[in-house]
Formats: sequence, C-alpha cells, structure tokens
Amino acid sequence: LGPTPFLSLAYLSGCLAFHHPVPLPHLRPLPLSSSLRPAFHFPVHGIARPNQRSRYWHQQRLVNCKSTNVSAMNDRQDIMKKLWLVADMDSTLVERPATGLFPSLRESPCFEPIIKWLEYGGNLMVITTADDRTFYQVWDCIPRTLRRNKQVLLCVSEGAVLLYGNAEGDAVLEPRFRSEGAEGGTLMPEALAEQLCRQLREHVVIPLYQAMQSDRSLVPLLSGKYQKPIARVLDRLDGGDAIE
Repeated sequence: LGPTPFLSLAYLSGCLAFHHPVPLPHLRPLPLSSSLRPAFHFPVHGIARPNQRSRYWHQQRLVNCKSTNVSAMNDRQDIMKKLWLVADMDSTLVERPATGLFPSLRESPCFEPIIKWLEYGGNLMVITTADDRTFYQVWDCIPRTLRRNKQVLLCVSEGAVLLYGNAEGDAVLEPRFRSEGAEGGTLMPEALAEQLCRQLREHVVIPLYQAMQSDRSLVPLLSGKYQKPIARVLDRLDGGDAIE
C-alpha cells in the first residue's frame, strides 16, 4: 500500500461511533523522515479534549453527511480515498468467544463505525488467519456498493491470499500476490506441506487424542463446538478403533 496513511480502529470508533465527523480538514503533515511515517497529524483539541473553539469549528467548518457544501465534501472524499484502515478480524473487528462460535460484523460494535468509514470514502483491509468464514463474518456484512473498486481488501489464510472487490463489489483473487506478496511466494510448497502434516499428526494430534482418551476431564476445557465431535471420536477409540 506504500506510504498511505493509516488510522487506528480506536480513533475511528471515537470519531464515528457517536456520529462525530472525522476532522480531516484539520490534518497537517508531520516532518518525519521515516518511510513509514504517518502522513497526517491529528491535533489533540480536535479529538479528545475539544474546547470552545474546536466545538465551534466542528459545528461550522466540518462537513457531515447532511451538508450541502459539495466542494468541501468532495475535498473530504478525496482525502479519505487515500486513507486505509488495516485491521485483524478475530477479537478486533469481530468477537472470538470461548464458545467457538463465530459472530458476524453486524453483531460487533465496530459495524457502524466501519460502515461510516467506508461511506466517507475510506478504505478497509482485513488481515486474518481465517479462510471461508471471513466472507460470512465480514465480507457479506458490508454493502456491495461499499466493496467496489478495491475499497475493501481481504488478506486471508494467514496472509497467503489477497482478494479485493471488483467494479460490481464481488470478491476477486489478486493472482500476483501469491507470487509477489512474499519472497518465494505466499503459498507453502506441496512437499513441505505434506511433511508438516505428518509431523503435526505424530507430535500433536495423536498425543492430544491419547491424552483426552485417558483423561476425559480435558474435553470440557475445549471450545463448546468441539466437545461433542471429539467425544464421539474418543468413544470410537474406546470401542477399539485405531487412530489413523
């Protein structure tokens, strides 16, 4: 994404969750030399401790969704198009409860701020270890009109795959990312993946089932969604089935 400026989710929630307009017209460059420097500085009085001047400024100068100041709104949208909100998914955008269930973005307190961010013209990139569930937890919760033209990106499968919204708002695979997203590519070679699976089977999966088979009190410690399926496997092992 290059030297694109980023905003934290905490700042976004503070500005948008309570319907306060984002004070973008008051941004000014920071004179830092680092290539990763933030491109803008947010003055304190415009965020956390508004005084009388800033309250008047918010009322008179900022453009919200109901404003008729078309020129100012266009300026704000031009600025917002350069801003990216980059966020993890689990326990950040959506809750990751101990029950093992996967609530969607609509059930998250981040939902309204995220939608307003996109409506203002900002961009969103979600990075997660998850795969298919990213679509029903996040992607499907965002209106198609706000996903179009690469406004929303998904980097899934522990960063192995990058998807973006095309002109219609459908998820499209970015083919170059697999080969160029990391040195040597983002996908593990098949031979190495098979070797890793064998090692996990021998040193993690089989010992784990053997431990739970000898001590069933370990099963309730698992997430709720795993307890019944694993209990059925343990019953089969007790019945004489071998671990394959």
